[in-house]
Amino acid sequence: MSKYYIGLISGTSMDAIDAVLASFPEGGCEIHATHSHAMSEETLAALRHLVAHPKEAGLHRLGMLDTALGREFAAAALALIDSSKVSPD
Repeated sequence: MSKYYIGLISGTSMDAIDAVLASFPEGGCEIHATHSHAMSEETLAALRHLVAHPKEAGLHRLGMLDTALGREFAAAALALIDSSKVSPD
């Protein structure tokens, strides 16, 4: 049984979360699926506000944004798995 790995990244442009499903057979890398996941407008607005006004970043605001980003990354991973036709098991 192959082991699969999911890679997730969002660059500084904050335009999307890019996801890849890969395996690493002996001596190589195999890409099985990719997915680009658009973030919600609400999360994007909060991120852009934080970048523009970093001094307004209190612990509560950062915690809320961290939770929202976690949900966005989870949605990207689940969409990748769904589109890959690979069992999540």
